[in-house]
Amino acid sequence: MRSGFASAFLSISGTCYVILGVDLMLLLTTWPVTVLLVTTDLSRSWLALALVSPLLAPALTAASAVFRQFWLDGSSNVLSGFARAWWRARGSAWIGLAGAAVGCVLVVDAQFVSTSPWGALTLPPLVVATLLAGLVFPYALVASSEHPGLRLRPALRAGALVAIRRWPSSLVALAVMVCFVGLFAVRPALVALVLPAPVWYIVWAGARRGLTSLRPDLPWLPPADPAQSTIGPAPARTITVSRPSARPAGAGLAPSAGSTR
Repeated sequence: MRSGFASAFLSISGTCYVILGVDLMLLLTTWPVTVLLVTTDLSRSWLALALVSPLLAPALTAASAVFRQFWLDGSSNVLSGFARAWWRARGSAWIGLAGAAVGCVLVVDAQFVSTSPWGALTLPPLVVATLLAGLVFPYALVASSEHPGLRLRPALRAGALVAIRRWPSSLVALAVMVCFVGLFAVRPALVALVLPAPVWYIVWAGARRGLTSLRPDLPWLPPADPAQSTIGPAPARTITVSRPSARPAGAGLAPSAGSTR
């Protein structure tokens, strides 16, 4: 029987392993985005970044699947599990494309507003729209991970509803992402190697809690299918062997027809 210290150590070490493994897989699957962020000036390369940013969607969806499996049964099958979940999450690239399109529109609007005489009036709604989009699209990715096969429109509706109705956790997630962006501006290489998985875990946890609590208000979401969302090997089939019916009491004592005394 394990002691409390041993159980706590195994839990902490397993969590660290999952975080580091997800960081590694995120770096491998989104390396074009990381290279552009670390080596270029975003004021000049934002269009190229928008073109490759949809790669983030399948990677973050796969990270959500890894976190979900670790949360449910403590599975630390990170590398191969992430790879399988990433391959199944190809459809979430549509969410990434929608997010990239909205991001381009917001950047162009911000550049136009900054040079217009009425920029002081239009800038606050633009900032609110940017912050809301920064929550809705990540939450839509979490909804896509929780409900495999979810289409673009229902995923965005679920993300918007959770972001608005569960605003305390949304503020926490938003603060964490803003801190991540600020730290990335100071130490881009170090932050890109260490912090993506912890930051995404906080965002995922808040979004998943919101999806669970608001499930009655989301009738368009299909029921979660554990068989599709699991990242481990398929469970073994259980073979049921029927037992022969019990013999009546005294059946072994009754003589057969041809028996002799």
